[in-house]
Amino acid sequence: MKRFLALVLALSLLLTAFAQLVSDFAAGKPAAPAAVSAWATSKTQIHVSWSQVSGAKAYQVYIAKKANGQYKKLAVVKKNSYESKKLKENTAYYYKIKAVNGKQVSAASKAAGAKTHKSYSVKKLNKAYSQVVNAYFGKFGKPTEKTYFEEFDYAYHHIQYFLQGVNVVRLPDLNNDGVPELLISYTNRLKGSSYSHDGGLYYVYNIGETNSKDSGFFTCIYSFQGGKAVRIYLHKADVNGSCEPFERRILFRKIKGTTYMIERSGSNGYAAVVYKAFKGGKMQAVAKYYCDYNTMKFYRNKQQISFKTYQSYAQDSNFSSIALHGGRSTTNALRSAMQKNVQRISQY
Repeated sequence: MKRFLALVLALSLLLTAFAQLVSDFAAGKPAAPAAVSAWATSKTQIHVSWSQVSGAKAYQVYIAKKANGQYKKLAVVKKNSYESKKLKENTAYYYKIKAVNGKQVSAASKAAGAKTHKSYSVKKLNKAYSQVVNAYFGKFGKPTEKTYFEEFDYAYHHIQYFLQGVNVVRLPDLNNDGVPELLISYTNRLKGSSYSHDGGLYYVYNIGETNSKDSGFFTCIYSFQGGKAVRIYLHKADVNGSCEPFERRILFRKIKGTTYMIERSGSNGYAAVVYKAFKGGKMQAVAKYYCDYNTMKFYRNKQQISFKTYQSYAQDSNFSSIALHGGRSTTNALRSAMQKNVQRISQY
């Protein structure tokens, strides 16, 4: 009787294992995860993410010190993201992901790497940036509110303002290495404009912003290199030529740890949009999104894309921005933020 029961138990276990094997086979081997990305969130931590795989019940995370190095299993997770912790600062790490469905395991994904944040001397950085800011104050002046334009007819009178002189001082970490850059905006040789209309005709007075090299809104970026502040970017927004009060803004977009500066040719229609990133010690154009008006087709770096893709990279709702003119609430906010950051870097 005991032998019979043992035989029944063994047969039951065998059938269970066979059923699991059939189930795993039927489920099929999952595809390798795609779109793997990694970016540092601190001196000791990196965030890793990837696209979900159909049928995957879990994911294996592997880590290495070199892209083509020896990878070791780091963790098994159910979500399509992972926080890699207890890392060394200023060190590169690489990750590969495998999808798991039962006993079926996918091939490894392509590697994605990131470098943890590095340390720096706050005192030296603040001193270097403070010297730059003071030099700009000396050359272009501290912010003074001026009229950007007035628009009036029989029904209303509308005024917008800007800050003449230095109007923006910010400290963004553009390349996500843990060391902030210095962003400065200033206005030079700019006069206000007046608009009125009568019977559908518009009259424009005192246009002060021109395409001359020294007139208009300017944006500069400095980075902390070798203990010094080095200018890596200078941009002047072009006049759009329409005799309209064209909106002046500094545009940003943060994607997977990297903050991009956005330059575009205008605010109306399908404007050409250029993404610039801080790479190799300087700001570099990494992508241009634009429309060919002859064919009404859309492109990224000369490669055709869908209108939906163009919109996702070119529309305003995806950008964070600093408006350089507007109502008094705008100029007051600019002045307040600038004073706060100037105080921060002037404490040494």
